[in-house]
Amino acid sequence: FLQKCEGLPIAIACIGRLLSCKPPTYTEWKSLYEKLEMQSVKNTIPGVDSILKISLEDLPYELKNCFLHCALFPEDYEMKRRRLVRHWITSGFIKEKENKTLEQVAEGYLNDLVNRSLLQAVMNNEFGRVKCCRMHDVIRHLAIDKAEKECFGKVYEGYETLLAHRTRRLSITSTNT
Repeated sequence: FLQKCEGLPIAIACIGRLLSCKPPTYTEWKSLYEKLEMQSVKNTIPGVDSILKISLEDLPYELKNCFLHCALFPEDYEMKRRRLVRHWITSGFIKEKENKTLEQVAEGYLNDLVNRSLLQAVMNNEFGRVKCCRMHDVIRHLAIDKAEKECFGKVYEGYETLLAHRTRRLSITSTNT
């Protein structure tokens, strides 16, 4: 696994978190390794990107929309926990679970994304809860590609002609101040 990470810390963190979410059995880990091998053989995404791609594909359904939503924010944007959780709830990504409020479920999803190294905690409060987070540039790039392929959303930065048919969400960012 480490050879496939090519020394990139974000890839090492992602593969480590991905493995920690799997049962620690030879069969499960071998299956994951074979998925990485298949990506390398197909050469669909070379090198480290294949690890990140597998991490994205391994996300449970309920986390996928929350994760892709984060990619629509501008690069290096620091997302505040409360606001992000409310975005997810109002977008309909969060469903009630057991005896938890929607906010508690959403916060659990946020923690899961941070624990998988798909989001980076920028600041925690005095109780250790994520107060602010952001998405690593490499992960954001892959997430934007996935969001576009799945017609989830598109990020428009003003450089090219906007073609947004079949896109459910549009994020317009500008570098002009």
